[in-house]
Amino acid sequence: MTSAAFDAPRTPAVEATLGGLEPVSLTVTSACTPCCAFDPDGSVWENDLHYLLEEARMVENQELSVVRLTSADRSEAADLLTDAFFDNPGHTFIYPDAITRRERLRWLMYANLGAQLEVGQSFARRNADQELVAMAFWHAPGAPRATAEQLAAFGFLEMANLHGEVAFERMRGSVEELERRRQEGLRGRPGWYLNKLVLRGDYRGLGLGTRMVQRELREVVDS
Repeated sequence: MTSAAFDAPRTPAVEATLGGLEPVSLTVTSACTPCCAFDPDGSVWENDLHYLLEEARMVENQELSVVRLTSADRSEAADLLTDAFFDNPGHTFIYPDAITRRERLRWLMYANLGAQLEVGQSFARRNADQELVAMAFWHAPGAPRATAEQLAAFGFLEMANLHGEVAFERMRGSVEELERRRQEGLRGRPGWYLNKLVLRGDYRGLGLGTRMVQRELREVVDS
């Protein structure tokens, strides 16, 4: 998913739309580009900006409950992750066939969630209808990685039989490369790792993910 950050132009009409909201830098993702038109100089058409800001206001005013995921949420969370990562380059590399990808990716996400719930700290949001609309995992400094026994318990070792040796080796190589880069970036320093921050399509591009992380930074990381 691509994204572009920009500061909303503060014209009188936009000020009226913003109302009491604080000035913000909006992050526009590919999920909301149909409602965003850009002038050649990079500015946003005012009526399209109004639409985007109203959508952001609606999300901000919704009753979203703060939840921590449990094993009971595993199936619903796997569905959300599958939708979010279906076209992700890392996962299309593992599963290049679009016809079989959704079913196989959902299996992988479900298996991965079993391990994540063991070693990670989740944070998520449910809307007024109790639908899971956003989620992520923290890995605290010094948090253990899933053991071979845990991975086996959640079915990872069956992947080669179910999806083929090529998919399994690509998945294993991708995980190892991500971990190598993470450790390289940390340079031996302790650090929090934010894993799999995803939002349902109709909640993307409206600032919810930013607010979720800001709250976690205040109440979990800095506490």
